[in-house]
Amino acid sequence: MLQRRLKRLVFMIALGSISLAALGWGSGESRSGVSGSALELPKEALPVERLQPEAIALTQNPTLTFQVFLPVVMTWQEPDRKSWWMAGANPQRTSWTEEEVRGRLQPVWYRPIEPYIPAKVQIIATNGLLYVSTASGLYALDAETGAERWVYATEMPLGHSPTVINEVAYVGGLDHQLHAVDALTGSRLWTFEAGAGFDTNPLVVNGLVYAGNRDGYLYAIYDHDSPVRGTLAWKYQSGGPIHFSAAYQNGTVYFASNDAYAYALNAATGALIWKSAKLPTGDGFHSWWPVVNGNYVIFSGSRGYRNFTPPQTGWSSDFYTKGDAPLFDAACAVSNSEPLGSILPDGRMDFSSAAHYLESRPWRRIYYLLNAATGQEVTYDFDHDGLPTYAPLLNTGTNSGTRYPALIGPDGLFYTFNHYTCNYGHVTGWQAGASSITLPSSRFTAVDEPLAYAAGGNVIYWNHCCDRSAGAFDLTGDQEWVYFEYDLDQLVPGYDVKYTGAEEARAVAVYGGWNGVYGSHGDQNPPIPYQGKVYLHRSNAIIALGAEGGAQALPMSLARPVSDPLPAVDVEALKQQLAAEVQKIIAAGHLRPGYGALGSFARAARSEIGDNFADYWSNPADTLLVLTAAMPHLSPTLQQSLKTYLQNEFNTYSPCAYTHIGWKTGAAREAFDLPPEVTADMPNWPATMWSTFDFDGWTGPPDDWRWPPHTFYALWKYAQVFGGAKSIFDSCEERLWTPPSDATLAEYPFAHNAWIAGYIGYLELQKLAGYPEDSTKRATLNRLLSLRASAFTKDNPRGPDAHHDGQLLSVARNFIYLTPELGDYLRTQALAKVQAAYHEYQAVAPYWFVTRYEAAYNENVMQPLYDYQALFAAKALIFEHSRQDLARYLDVPAFVRGDLFYLQNLIYTIEAQQQ
Repeated sequence: MLQRRLKRLVFMIALGSISLAALGWGSGESRSGVSGSALELPKEALPVERLQPEAIALTQNPTLTFQVFLPVVMTWQEPDRKSWWMAGANPQRTSWTEEEVRGRLQPVWYRPIEPYIPAKVQIIATNGLLYVSTASGLYALDAETGAERWVYATEMPLGHSPTVINEVAYVGGLDHQLHAVDALTGSRLWTFEAGAGFDTNPLVVNGLVYAGNRDGYLYAIYDHDSPVRGTLAWKYQSGGPIHFSAAYQNGTVYFASNDAYAYALNAATGALIWKSAKLPTGDGFHSWWPVVNGNYVIFSGSRGYRNFTPPQTGWSSDFYTKGDAPLFDAACAVSNSEPLGSILPDGRMDFSSAAHYLESRPWRRIYYLLNAATGQEVTYDFDHDGLPTYAPLLNTGTNSGTRYPALIGPDGLFYTFNHYTCNYGHVTGWQAGASSITLPSSRFTAVDEPLAYAAGGNVIYWNHCCDRSAGAFDLTGDQEWVYFEYDLDQLVPGYDVKYTGAEEARAVAVYGGWNGVYGSHGDQNPPIPYQGKVYLHRSNAIIALGAEGGAQALPMSLARPVSDPLPAVDVEALKQQLAAEVQKIIAAGHLRPGYGALGSFARAARSEIGDNFADYWSNPADTLLVLTAAMPHLSPTLQQSLKTYLQNEFNTYSPCAYTHIGWKTGAAREAFDLPPEVTADMPNWPATMWSTFDFDGWTGPPDDWRWPPHTFYALWKYAQVFGGAKSIFDSCEERLWTPPSDATLAEYPFAHNAWIAGYIGYLELQKLAGYPEDSTKRATLNRLLSLRASAFTKDNPRGPDAHHDGQLLSVARNFIYLTPELGDYLRTQALAKVQAAYHEYQAVAPYWFVTRYEAAYNENVMQPLYDYQALFAAKALIFEHSRQDLARYLDVPAFVRGDLFYLQNLIYTIEAQQQ
């Protein structure tokens, strides 16, 4: 506390806001009349890089009317090097502290937490407390006893781990706020509002809080010790949402954006130092952070492959997502544990074959080693062929998401979860410039089962996915300890009360119950060493491990209901945002579908559990429906441009002729460069009417193609704007078939919604065309509506243990393809059932409104986008929530252009009633 007060006092002196004479430091007169003293100090004691940013800015501001005589500030000091005070442990994000806890530890105490704890969140350990971010606020537990000290409740979910320094906890939220909280009491100190939600861990250095935001800006905000605390110092706009937390070294801030670039900024001014070349991350930078190691900064990336899903050469195989099969063919011919390289006399493994493999397929590298000063990627030439060779760090982990970041050991090596035998791997060490790796652990796990790791002293601690195992090993010897191995539920009975699902060693476990969608086979968090114990969170429980054991079961920490005031909403600003998104579409021309790099979900989503659900907006009706809805909210000039665009789309890709616009032509919606195996196959997938013939939710001629019925709803809306209803109806009339069985509609309630939309659109288009109403179609519509209300159920038909990818749609399935007419009907005929479903879905998936959220069922990280479209539609069309309430749940587009779900949510918000 004293250090904090002294620092604040020096700030006030530097700002010229306190009299030095009053402090007994002599007398003097500044131009502003403030008394002061020009203290004589050697120049070398005051290098500019050691001044606080406020002092730098004020001394360089020519408009000031007074002179600062004493620009002396205290040098920023890192907290106790044995504490884990931020994600990644320190500003360089090395995941290393001095705290070394050795031995085979036993559970000492454990406490379940009621609100969802995101898998990427790390336990922050300092001040004798454990700080845990949840979907309902920040929790502080006593590190020794597990007692709940305080809860800082929030109505909207928190985005990532807090950073705790100088007795202040800084944490970002999806409420667009950076929260500063008293770390000892849990009292709110202040908040800072940004343009969108924060899902990064704050970086606090030299009086500033740096936090990347989903609006694409990196914000620098004065910290609590500044007299201008909580105000903006500067912000820097990147080309995409920022989900990667920033790192710091020597006056430079490093981060990556979802425009696929890495950045380095001047920490004091926000000026760009460098921007990297575009990096081959196939699905962006999520969850983690860059790691600084001396002259290097290393970024982990993602891959843009999909399981058994075109376009992709060899798409009938899944090896692209799970590994690098060509590299391992010879080893796998021997055994599943056959090493890739020979063991050298000093115990290292020759890994030059991995380096050579990445040389031949550079787009498959998953770590990017950059020069910290220039941003140039560091490459080698191990085989002297003149071609760049990359760090021999291979892909591991599950089918989507960003690879876990590197750990920097006390020996300076880069430690990562590496793939070094046919099917197995573990944490290995790599010295920059070497073609070999170290094997510090004798253990190995399947390479598609993610690990997370941290270090304390000479010990590396690791967690294995799905609560399967955890342990530690000594870097200086051959000691290893396993804390648990497929028996955690026996050691701490009932710890996982918030999770459901046990099949395949908990691969299918989900938070919240039967309808849960957030699993534990994706992002992981490491064990955290602190004050002689090791802490981890597994299945929403905090578990303390120590030498003493005891396994004391503590009661669940409950959620604290809290209600925040609804924000003011500027409807004109919303219309401007809508116009900007529409202009991006028009400028790009025809767009190909949105590429969903969704791992195993993509295979099932092609036809088993939906109609090309991983090819977002592949049906040409999607574009017509959303953009015609946008028309009334645009300027006359933009309306005319949009009409031209839509008429061209209709004439080229009529929903009466095509069910899928194909991949052969069109601009990309995603910002990332897709792998060459994907782009090379795109010309082989033109627009087609045949893409949906396997999905049971649609019907069509016997043994032939099937047609999505909701096409007619889009045709009706198009005809309302452009006319030509008779021509459209005449050419498309035969596309509406008889709905499938009631059992099939119950299996796929979104298909039931689509059939209702289709029959409404058919009858309205028929009326617009001047034809008498088809009474048979009207009767079918009435029966579909009645059945939808009477048979409505919130529960998916299988549950998590069925190991069925339909689980990923559990919270969206009832509200996909929702229309205003169906919303009105459900509100009047089935309100209680629909409300019960909606409330449960919000509880089990509290991040439902977040695009590209990093938790999903089974072997996936990225949750499909349907949650944020479907539940938003339910709020708007069934429950008629106010504009202010809807605006709180407006996130950011999932794609750089053409995110039709985002446009639809904007339109719902604009058209909602103001409260």
